Amino acid sequence: MQLSGTETARNLMRAFAGECQAHTRYLLAAKTATAQQLPILRQVFKFTAKQELTHAQLFMQRMQQGGLTEVALNAAYPLDPADDLCAILSAARDHEFHEANEVYPAFAEIAA
Repeated sequence: MQLSGTETARNLMRAFAGECQAHTRYLLAAKTATAQQLPILRQVFKFTAKQELTHAQLFMQRMQQGGLTEVALNAAYPLDPADDLCAILSAARDHEFHEANEVYPAFAEIAA
């Protein structure tokens, strides 16, 4: 299926960009956990970052399979708190629930 110029192409790019940014946010949170000497929390963030990278890779593969080489995008992404790990965890929970319950189901409906 050719994706160029479709809303699905833009949604795949939004998803790819969002997963890449989540990957980075979790790595930064892991760095904060390290600085605060919380090694188990650091491992949780690093594990989650790896999952986000895998998601990004899957979205990129799907875009490439759809013949996309470039997608223009205008989107907003969250900026999490910097040093408050409780606030970071709360924001991560909210982002993941929003993504799973609202964003991706809407993308799937459009793709269908």
